Amino acid sequence: MLRNYISRYKTILAKNYFIKSFLILVSSSAAAQAINFLFYPAISRIYSPADFGVLAAFTSVIGICSSFTSGQYELAIPTVKTNVEAKQLVKVAVFVSCIFAFAFAILLLLLRLFFSNSFGGFFNKDILWLIPLSIILLNGYTIFTVYYVKYGKLKLIFRTRIYQVLSKNFLQVIGGLFSANKVVFLVLGLITSQSTGLFSFVKDFVSRDNKKPRKSLSWIFHKEKRHFLHYITKYKKYPIYLIPSGILNKGGLELPVLFFSVYYGAKFTGYYSMANQIVLIPIGVIMQSLSRSYLNEFSTRYIESKAGALGFYKNFNFKVIKWTLIPCIAFCLIIKPFAIFFLGPKWINSAEMMQYFVAFGYFQLIYSTISQTLNVIGKHSLQLKWNIYRTMVVLLTLYICYITKTDEFVVFKIYILVMILFYIILGQITVFALKKDVRNDV
Repeated sequence: MLRNYISRYKTILAKNYFIKSFLILVSSSAAAQAINFLFYPAISRIYSPADFGVLAAFTSVIGICSSFTSGQYELAIPTVKTNVEAKQLVKVAVFVSCIFAFAFAILLLLLRLFFSNSFGGFFNKDILWLIPLSIILLNGYTIFTVYYVKYGKLKLIFRTRIYQVLSKNFLQVIGGLFSANKVVFLVLGLITSQSTGLFSFVKDFVSRDNKKPRKSLSWIFHKEKRHFLHYITKYKKYPIYLIPSGILNKGGLELPVLFFSVYYGAKFTGYYSMANQIVLIPIGVIMQSLSRSYLNEFSTRYIESKAGALGFYKNFNFKVIKWTLIPCIAFCLIIKPFAIFFLGPKWINSAEMMQYFVAFGYFQLIYSTISQTLNVIGKHSLQLKWNIYRTMVVLLTLYICYITKTDEFVVFKIYILVMILFYIILGQITVFALKKDVRNDV
């Protein structure tokens, strides 16, 4: 009987690439997060909440910058029909990222002249120079991941994620124990994890693109200079619409971190950051794996039949809501006492935040997973408008809370509520747009 179940399981995986890719990506994410959790008791006791506050501000700036520095060309990769086009889009996105990072490095050197010590607890002279490097590495890893998911190189992604999390945690623990400037090693751990996975991707990509790997970036333009520029203009809608949308999307998520850092200090930001890492980062990793698998499957179905794509969207959304509700409720009930025991008593404020992050994470998992649907069906303007309104409301809410001197924990709760409401609105907008698209097709 067991053999029959195993045989049936293998048959399902062989026939359904969506399920297979999702399970491999989630298993790699789960393994990486399991390793992360093994290190959390040590890292939370080595570093202070203020250290994590500085790391959170750094990560927020990198997150906002990464939303536009690749030109968002990688989001076009799942929609193309040929491997040649996909490879050219990878090269375009990498090239644009390098240009933006170089320009950002020059800007930071100028800022350094005016902010010699720090700015809002973030522009520290020891980590300032790491920003452009981190932008290139983070963008590069994201670009190649999208490419390799499209073509089923999932085992390579699995290996890189394990290497990432091991290198990050070992460096952060060793640096925290033996270095006087601990926060630098928190940041270096983040950067090391990005570069560890990226080098494996680049090595594989270059070896497949050319029989003899080239020593310079000439592989970007190899044989197809005209085609390279052709793809920049062919997919110009992606940077035109998705750069503003990406900035607004990331801004809505990351600006509260910078707001907390500037107005409430690094310590409170550290509590926020730790709660985010324990709850939202694991959810986010699952969400990214689910989203990449969903995006490939939805794009394929949309090309074949718009009505079929709408049915897939509804069915997918219903299953995510059903499968995640009970686990999220259970997680919300046990997270606070577990976090205090696991991280130590100095993180009690983070433990209280985690309960609210679980509720937020539930809605983020549902709606952020399918957030790129509007871009696939060509409704870039709707996505952009939603991001504009959400960012405006978030900024207005934070500003009102600031001028009324609202307690920081109350501000945090209000922010979570606003974000949940906008994710629900996004889901309704997407359904409306898909139905209208199907009617127009008929």
